[in-house]
Amino acid sequence: MIHGMMVRCGGMLAIMLVMVGFYEWTKDPVPEIVTVAIATEIAYPSSPLVLMSTSQYTQAYNVTHEIAGKIVYYAEKHGIDVPIAFGLVHIESNFNPRAISRAGARGLTQLMRPTAGDYLLNPTDSLLYDIDTNLDVGMYYLSWLIDRYDGDLTTALVAYNSGLGTVGRLRSVGWELPMRYPRMVMRSAGRLAD
Repeated sequence: MIHGMMVRCGGMLAIMLVMVGFYEWTKDPVPEIVTVAIATEIAYPSSPLVLMSTSQYTQAYNVTHEIAGKIVYYAEKHGIDVPIAFGLVHIESNFNPRAISRAGARGLTQLMRPTAGDYLLNPTDSLLYDIDTNLDVGMYYLSWLIDRYDGDLTTALVAYNSGLGTVGRLRSVGWELPMRYPRMVMRSAGRLAD
């Protein structure tokens, strides 16, 4: 019942009133999801509250409400389909904010310094590992790639994983793009359909 009432209906005051009403009605402690809602509302006051959807992602991917909420927020901010955003983060880092690849990519969306340098003045390790910065830049970059390839998500995912240069070289000689990575992301994004 509380989940249905938590859809944004007037900002922070409404959330507080729902929390107080819930406690008065049940005499139970406020559920963790409500606490996360307040933290999300404070951190991202312009975002709609999407607790019902974050709950399904936390269950499907075994990820915290905090990270799920941030993935939803940055995906929506940059116009990325939320299941695709979860699929990308799952495949890139398995939701580990401290993940580092052999190539040196860092964080949830596995940003490389040169890529991050196109969007950040000085992409330090601490910035690349910062959850908000990493998701913001990673989702912006994927959105930019989708636009660059005229809405072709598959090509955008290949470029995200292999680089713009690889896509350009393969296309210039008429070779097929490698489909393994896009399939992995899309298969992971399809978890919610199961």
